[in-house]
Amino acid sequence: MELELSAFNMKFPNFIRIGILPLRHLLEVNYDSKGDVHFKSGVEANFIRVLSEFLGFSYQLVITDDAEWGQMKDDGNWTGIIGLVHRNEADIAIAHLTMSPERSSVADFLFYTVEENSFVTNLPGFVMKSLFYLLPFHTNVWITIISAAIFMPLLFMILRSKALSFHELLFRLFSILLGQQGYIASSELKCRILIGSWIIFS
Repeated sequence: MELELSAFNMKFPNFIRIGILPLRHLLEVNYDSKGDVHFKSGVEANFIRVLSEFLGFSYQLVITDDAEWGQMKDDGNWTGIIGLVHRNEADIAIAHLTMSPERSSVADFLFYTVEENSFVTNLPGFVMKSLFYLLPFHTNVWITIISAAIFMPLLFMILRSKALSFHELLFRLFSILLGQQGYIASSELKCRILIGSWIIFS
């Protein structure tokens, strides 16, 4: 027995074949011991369940073998779930399909929907303007940077025979940290390795 939809002047069948392409969170499936496909979860799966209960129809899920939505091949045939409908292997298809002129020539589409996304975040707390420049990095990062900036000049002074003053080394290393020119001349390999490690750190 078919259900008559008087508002649309049409009759809805009591059994339909649904072509699907499983998608995470939208349309997830599982298989029973007989190998039959059943809905597991997902937005579109729940949508079909609601329609089935409201309109009183049963359905069979048909999964495309090529895992495609559908595109026309050189010989005029279609792949994917569009191909299932085109070859009459499925009555309808549902899989987050995109409407296109080519697909519309072989299958009828429902009216599309436009979704708007909104993002919600916690209200930021009060921050002193004088500390605003510290926000880009976490406290642990600042502690690491300051500790390295103090430790590196001391290490340079220990390794170099003709050491610069601590303040001069600190200024030049800080210049490198900020991406500015901070040249430290040295022909010793150990100092060059130390300078290179600081550049990488910066």
